[in-house]
Parts: sequence; structure tokens; C-alpha cells
Amino acid sequence: MPFMMYVIAVPVAFLGLVVWKGIAVRRAIEAKQYSWKVFAVFALAWFAWTVPGLESVCTELGCRYSMRFGWFLSSLAGSTPLGALRPDAIVALSVLGYAILTLYFCGHCFGWLLHGVARMSRPKRA
Repeated sequence: MPFMMYVIAVPVAFLGLVVWKGIAVRRAIEAKQYSWKVFAVFALAWFAWTVPGLESVCTELGCRYSMRFGWFLSSLAGSTPLGALRPDAIVALSVLGYAILTLYFCGHCFGWLLHGVARMSRPKRA
């Protein structure tokens, strides 16, 4: 498969999975089966992984922001059985884990957005 096909297919698949998770979350909210604990765990994990990894490089032309996984990888390398893996395998697992966590977090946020839009679009009862 050519590289450009991956560049297009991966974000489209990611967005499709976010929409799918959002619809599932909206259904769970409306069926009163949604657990705030699940959302809290995903939100805290996502923020705990994202905030320390944010990095900005500023020049006189402007700032550029990116994610830095070094802090997470160094903690994994010495303290877990993953330390026995090759460094590139640890990086791949770390990025994959972050992508899955981002997928679930964005799916939950999108589900709440769908729920809010559906509630606001209903006619008001007298």
C-alpha cells in the first residue's frame, strides 16, 4: 500500500472510530447506563499523559508545539517488563497506547456533544 494511502486511511479510520464511540456513549447516556467513573478515568489518564509531554519551541517567527514521549518512555524502560524490549518497540507501543487513549477520550467528548445537541434540538415541553 502506498504511503499516501496510509496518510489518508489512518485519520479517516480514527475519525470513524471516534464517531462510533461517540454514538455508543450517547446511547449509554440516554439509556441511563453511562458511568461517570469511566469518563473520569479516561480523562485523567489522557491529561496525565498529554500535559507533561507538551513541548513548545519558540523562535522570532512563531511557536511550534509537539508531543514528547521521552518522559513516559524513560519511566517504562526501567520499571516494567517492557524494559526488555527494543527501544523502537517501546516507542511503537507507547504511541499506540496514546492513540487508543485519545480515541476513547475524544469518543466520550463527542458522545457528550451529540447528547447536548440532541437535547437542545428537542422542542420544549410546556
